[in-house]
Amino acid sequence: MKKGKGEGKMKKKEKLKEFSILLHVFSCSNFLKRNMENY
Repeated sequence: MKKGKGEGKMKKKEKLKEFSILLHVFSCSNFLKRNMENY
């Protein structure tokens, strides 16, 4: 029972990690695009 709960938490954390990485990449690409327009 306890093990199952722990596994669920880990999966949630992994998803959060993936999401934050995607968000970081997205904001980085947006920043680069804006810089290109300025030049």
